[in-house]
Amino acid sequence: MKKNEIVYTAETLNDMTMELLIKRLTEESPHLSSPEHGHGILEIIYTFNSPPRISDKYSIISNSGGDFEVLFPTKNYDELFLKNNIRYLYYIITRYLATRIVPQGKLTVEFQNGKIINCTVNNEGTYKDLERSGKPKLNIDDFLSDDEEEE
Repeated sequence: MKKNEIVYTAETLNDMTMELLIKRLTEESPHLSSPEHGHGILEIIYTFNSPPRISDKYSIISNSGGDFEVLFPTKNYDELFLKNNIRYLYYIITRYLATRIVPQGKLTVEFQNGKIINCTVNNEGTYKDLERSGKPKLNIDDFLSDDEEEE
């Protein structure tokens, strides 16, 4: 393998990510698809030439008396919520990976009452990415030139 060769294609990353997500949402963190306990955040992390990683956390919610109550996760999930969450995640991940030459960054998925309510994307990049994907088609002079001179 060459130094800057891309090992994991978007299709491979998609398959790997979905396998991880299904395992996570059905066995390790099924509470995310539970109406009673489904409050939390799931993060999908991509780095160059590495398999995807997934982490999740659940919320500590204060009750009406002002005390903090820790909602301990349940090992149960709602089947319909799980199915819909997996479908949404598949769509999100497929679309995200299709837009990236070199997927690097983090997708943060928020759950509330067992359903996905938001997803944010945090892309990362380094100067080494230019070696991998090539220099930009435009350069700084294309942006700094005076438009009046061209008319």
